[in-house]
Amino acid sequence: MQRYRYLVFATILFLIVGASLPNSNDKELIIRLQGEILVLQRQIRDLQESFDKWHVKSETSLNNLSSASETSGRTLSSIEDKLQRNQGSQNNAVAGVNAHLAKISEQVSLNNQQTAQMNQQISSLRQSLQEYQQKLREKEASDLKPDPNDPEMAFAQAYLKYKNSEYGAAINLFRNYLSVFGQYEKADDAAFWIAESFAAQGRFTEALSEYNNVLTKYPNGDRVISARLKKGVTLLRLERRQEGVEALKAVINLYPNSHESEMARSELTRLGEM
Repeated sequence: MQRYRYLVFATILFLIVGASLPNSNDKELIIRLQGEILVLQRQIRDLQESFDKWHVKSETSLNNLSSASETSGRTLSSIEDKLQRNQGSQNNAVAGVNAHLAKISEQVSLNNQQTAQMNQQISSLRQSLQEYQQKLREKEASDLKPDPNDPEMAFAQAYLKYKNSEYGAAINLFRNYLSVFGQYEKADDAAFWIAESFAAQGRFTEALSEYNNVLTKYPNGDRVISARLKKGVTLLRLERRQEGVEALKAVINLYPNSHESEMARSELTRLGEM
């Protein structure tokens, strides 16, 4: 812009000087120069306006850039603060995790100690149990020996085992009773309870054999009716239906007025055989 001002000043000076020259034939040149000067003035004015607009825009851009720079600075500062806080939080979290792991380690160590103590207690209990089982076997061995002078006591010992669901011991005691007191009137009862002990254990084949033993060896005993009824029921449990039905019908035919006969009828009715 300064250069254009010098050019205008030089042109004006040239026109003033030229006007003082005695050559009047140069009027046409002066008019042409004046026109060019007007064009130059308009161009200078346009350039000035463009420069002013550019200056305003530049200042605006610089202000915006400065504002953006300040905003970016604040943002970066905020990010840095957040990173520092996050780092602090992470450090606290790591410290908390380490403390928790330390507690877990202590708990595991304590559990190991308690487990060792429990193992010792279990070992002691196992030893005590073995000693108790040994004493129990010795006691059962002594119980299996019936009193040779008291058949009632021997029978009572065997029946007590049956009532306590100690079926294996009951079978052995009843067999010992039969071997020692087989001539006594409760022999058929002992044989019957042997069959019942097998049935209570689900050993139906052996129970059936013992019921037949009652019927064969003690046909006049007071356990015959019950043995016939239980034989029929056991045959049914062994899935020998026809034989079981026939055994139950025999109870009804042979002992029509007995309690066992009523039970046989009830079972046959359930089976659809009445």
